[in-house]
Amino acid sequence: MNAQAIALAADSAVTFGGKVKNTANKIFTLSKYEPVGAMVYGSADFKGIPWETILKMFRGAMGSERADVLGDYSDALLRFIHTDARLVDAYKDEARIEGAARRLIEELRRDVVIHREIFELAAEKCTEEDLAIVVQELAKRRLRDEAEENESSDDLEELGLTDELIATLIADVLSGLPITKEAREAIDLAVRRRVASTIDQTTTGLVVAGFGVNDIRPVLRHYRIQDHAHGAIRVQVLESPSLDTNRSIIMPFAQHDVVANFLEGIDPSFRDVMLSMFQTVLHQMPDVIGTFLEDLEPETRQRAVGACKELAEEVSKEMGSKIAAFSRRFFSQPITRVVAALPKDELAAMAESLVRMTSFKRQISLDLETVGGPVDVAVISKGDGFVWIKRKHYFAPELNPQFLQNYLRKVVDDDEGTEKQSHAREDEDHPRRGPHEPLDDATR
Repeated sequence: MNAQAIALAADSAVTFGGKVKNTANKIFTLSKYEPVGAMVYGSADFKGIPWETILKMFRGAMGSERADVLGDYSDALLRFIHTDARLVDAYKDEARIEGAARRLIEELRRDVVIHREIFELAAEKCTEEDLAIVVQELAKRRLRDEAEENESSDDLEELGLTDELIATLIADVLSGLPITKEAREAIDLAVRRRVASTIDQTTTGLVVAGFGVNDIRPVLRHYRIQDHAHGAIRVQVLESPSLDTNRSIIMPFAQHDVVANFLEGIDPSFRDVMLSMFQTVLHQMPDVIGTFLEDLEPETRQRAVGACKELAEEVSKEMGSKIAAFSRRFFSQPITRVVAALPKDELAAMAESLVRMTSFKRQISLDLETVGGPVDVAVISKGDGFVWIKRKHYFAPELNPQFLQNYLRKVVDDDEGTEKQSHAREDEDHPRRGPHEPLDDATR
């Protein structure tokens, strides 16, 4: 971003179950009226609700409301996520937890029925004692099948998976079957492991960018939002650079390596390995030098080795600072100077190019292509507002004119409602005069 606008660009890749689909929307308008938008990365949903749904619900709740500064928009969004009654109700996990527990016990009952029928085909009758053994062995098998890393935790108690609930489900679903103590313990632990595996603990990066009414330059706010198993929502405020101290800003999110390489002239991981190896060699050299000074007095040798260690530490620090200074002078600063002067269309083109560079790098590597698909691009400026430069649709816009008509109709309806409210306020402040009423001093 520079003084006149901020460009947002995002790919379409979303990963689940080891597969990648290029269908995700990651950039959204937060207002149909004001120059403010949002971008998400990381998890595509929050507590099972797509971020697209949450952000569009917030946009509807905001309507034509304006904020003095951009931070007021992001604060309002975070409050909305925490307090909106529709979302809070959807966050509740009790039904999902009980459903997961019940399904495992029902699966166990089906296994028991099948094995009892097989047993009776092989023998004349399945006795109560035989059936108890079948239930016990199948319960142990279920326990082995559930992933061991999903051990039970205190969080499950807070979410409603109590000993009483498990006992009630066992009594209900396995009614009429003999349950030994060993079988009951295996079922209890298997249920807890199953439920723990169904609870998502997700992390999403949220970027809110644009202008408030009083903001002259574009502003960016960056957050990490975590959904914890015990139901808490944790928000961490991350570093948000400002144009007050920079002429322009290039800020990658989620996957930084390719953009960092472009800006710094060196791959960050290669730089870190190189510096680490150099520091290791420097720190070993004083001890090696000390082996050649055995003819000196111990105290003299110790002082010499100590001086070498101090020198190695200074050289190590200077090496890192020299590389950083060289990188800034010959790579990042020339780029940011140019970005400071870019017009809006070229700012958008640059943002898109950086995303495509990362996508290409993933495409020709052996790693999963976690960046890819169509690139959505938007530019937000004070005068023009939120403008889409490139935006994918899952449908053909020319075949769905009603989509745009409905969108615009909502804007018109909202505008008319705002205008009516404005007229009503004016009437209250200045009552309409009769045809022969003179102007008073206040309205003259």
